[in-house]
Amino acid sequence: MTYHSRLPLLALLAVTMLIALPAQADNFLQDLNGDGQVSFVSFGDSITLGDGDGIRPKQHVSRVPDGHSGTGYSARLEAWLGIPAMNGGRGGEYLTAGGLYRLPGLVLSSNADIVGFMEGTNDVFGHANLGNAERDYQRAINIILALGRQPLMLTLPQTCCNRSRGRPGLSYLSNIVRTLAAANQVPLADVERAWGSVCSGAGECDLLCIPEGLHPNTAGYDLIAQTAAAALLGIDVFAPDGAAKLEQALGWAPGTVLIRSNQTE
Repeated sequence: MTYHSRLPLLALLAVTMLIALPAQADNFLQDLNGDGQVSFVSFGDSITLGDGDGIRPKQHVSRVPDGHSGTGYSARLEAWLGIPAMNGGRGGEYLTAGGLYRLPGLVLSSNADIVGFMEGTNDVFGHANLGNAERDYQRAINIILALGRQPLMLTLPQTCCNRSRGRPGLSYLSNIVRTLAAANQVPLADVERAWGSVCSGAGECDLLCIPEGLHPNTAGYDLIAQTAAAALLGIDVFAPDGAAKLEQALGWAPGTVLIRSNQTE
């Protein structure tokens, strides 16, 4: 069966089969497949893959070199949470053209209990039709649930500088992800909100490769992973004591968490 023929079937399964996943819990680090461990797989494009990771804040980068991929946010989750984490990022991938068809195969090839889903940036900059974005994000959630895994939906990091023109489209997609995460009662790592707590507007941002403005640098990947870790641990990192709770949970020194708490969306 091809990915194309499997996709409608999986969407149907999501409707006809109720997967017993908790709507609310102290944390979402649960062994759903009974293999004795909690594991994670990340799905997305080059920002999931880790392009730009290893580039320091304020280091001048007009273009991230081809193949310059670090470990990305998933490896940080593995180190911090003590769970196996597979990086399933693919550079240049569109949500609307390729991503949905690759997703079932990636999930099926892994033993992951949790699937982190962050995709859509290339759709914005490639001028894809965003009118079907809500449908496509919902299909992604359906596929993950139909395969008995826990989705972790991530909103998109913002851009600056040479790529600031994409900011409205990225916010549009992030708002859809927020709405669907709430409607489907699945955990949300609100990366865009966390990003905005550190960088505001389209000016230079210490979380991004500058002046390229699209790919996160090392600090940006730290922030993405911190936001995801908080969501998986059931910590509201935006609460006044959210950063302190995350630092305590991970055994970090005060001030390690980059996210500034009590920020509005």
